[in-house]
Amino acid sequence: AVLGIILNAIDLKKYKAFKVKMQRGLFWYYFTENEKKALVSKETDYPFKKVNDKRNNDYLFKVTYFENKINMDFFHALTDGNGAMPFFREIVYKYLELKYPDEINIDEINENIVIRDSENSYKKIYKKHSKKPDETKYAYMIKGDELEKGKVGINHFNINLPQLKKVTKEKDCSLSMYLTAMIGHAIYEANYKLHEGKKPINLCIPVNLKKYFPTETISNFFAYIVVSLNLKKNKTYSFDSILDMVKKEFEKKLKLERMIETLSVDAGATNKKIIRIVPLFIKKIAVRIGSLEVKRHFTMTISNIGKFDISEKYEKYVENFCVMLSPD
Repeated sequence: AVLGIILNAIDLKKYKAFKVKMQRGLFWYYFTENEKKALVSKETDYPFKKVNDKRNNDYLFKVTYFENKINMDFFHALTDGNGAMPFFREIVYKYLELKYPDEINIDEINENIVIRDSENSYKKIYKKHSKKPDETKYAYMIKGDELEKGKVGINHFNINLPQLKKVTKEKDCSLSMYLTAMIGHAIYEANYKLHEGKKPINLCIPVNLKKYFPTETISNFFAYIVVSLNLKKNKTYSFDSILDMVKKEFEKKLKLERMIETLSVDAGATNKKIIRIVPLFIKKIAVRIGSLEVKRHFTMTISNIGKFDISEKYEKYVENFCVMLSPD
């Protein structure tokens, strides 16, 4: 009940971009304001279940709890991980303010209310005549036993950050580079060389564009690069050799101009008049086919959401924050 009160208060004041429902049009879907109250429920199922908007008062995010854990699931059409963080953090803050009113001064905290912007920042960087990016080859796919329908396997590992930073400094690379190389090397050691993989290990890396462009939007605003590890048969690869490959891929592909070109080509199709007038049911079929095709180009997605800062006055009440990326 307390979480429900908090959720609706925050929604109305600051995060109007999330107070929406999705409507079906003749040519595409669109958002309209949602007048209903946002709901909170007890966690009773596996993570990443589809958000049933009809059971969720038409909202495209879901808030659940279990004992001392608060969860929030987002439909990606609303926002990316970076945009979801302030909303989730605010819910935790408000809960703690009500839980410990004698220890946290609410009036002092609520002095500055910032309305979160929901602009489409992609329009600022769109280039009409962009050169087609290099084509990504079909990727090596990891084989394994499939879990029962609806179940997902999640592993949590705690890494000593100061030690990790020390190692990355010694290797002259960023955290993202090092972790990408770790995962690439693990795939190579555990799967790839045992099954004599022929296709490249393609690792999709989302890039937060809010670091590169001035924007306050909480809507989606990210690009991606694909780190391709083209490993030859009958050749042994050490971790350091794979790290060197990852460094070169980052240096080659993590260029703003190149990412903008990729995004502009992706967005270009939606701006074509002929595509705009295609009925929704045909677009849905095309998108599903396209989605299946895109998946064949990625072995895995690695998302580094960055540092999750919280105010010092709340730190002693929070054990940790955890971000999970949907298996799809």
